[in-house]
Amino acid sequence: MSDFLDTMKRSSRVRVLEASRALPVDALRRRALGTPKAPALRFSDRSFDVIAEIKQRSPSAGELTVEPLAVAARAAAYAQAYAESKE
Repeated sequence: MSDFLDTMKRSSRVRVLEASRALPVDALRRRALGTPKAPALRFSDRSFDVIAEIKQRSPSAGELTVEPLAVAARAAAYAQAYAESKE
């Protein structure tokens, strides 16, 4: 396994342990089972489908650009390419 994947694995285990101290697994399971179902995927008949999202942070890259103008420009480019807002 690569160093990157080992690091991600260790980091995930630490986050799970910390989260389980804050909220027991049974309570988390009840909460998850009580949430509404995600909407069904709707595929385009015009072309191929892509999930386009703007994130503040990435597990592999860390903090991402959150400069308002850069975010607005990216959102405008996504919209111009027919991405739909699903906030």
